Amino acid sequence: MGLYRNKGCMMNGWVWLGISLLILWCVVVNMFVMAMYAKKVCEQNPVHWSLKWPMYVGVAIGLVADFLFNFAPATALFLEPPRELLFTSRVTRHLNSSGWRQKKARFWCTQLHYFDHGHCGGWTP
Repeated sequence: MGLYRNKGCMMNGWVWLGISLLILWCVVVNMFVMAMYAKKVCEQNPVHWSLKWPMYVGVAIGLVADFLFNFAPATALFLEPPRELLFTSRVTRHLNSSGWRQKKARFWCTQLHYFDHGHCGGWTP
């Protein structure tokens, strides 16, 4: 018998993995929103270089998240291996196709359009 094992209230590793992935996803989405806001601010007003470098870090994190999302969840969503490096490129390609993948691509471009207008190759909902 282990001291720390309570059979009535024990969470297994899958639950912890799910919670960790959910927290990670929230952090990545938050970083993406901050990067898009920083992009908007930089387009409106010139910003000193000392304030720009944290924004570039956010953009780099966003690109890594875009790449990772394309290779793991998006492969399951579109039921095909990725042909492109970034999820945005995949969605833009599917916008020009037909069928159920085009519907999914429209959904994701609508979500991306909320943060960054014209993100999917100039497509607007």
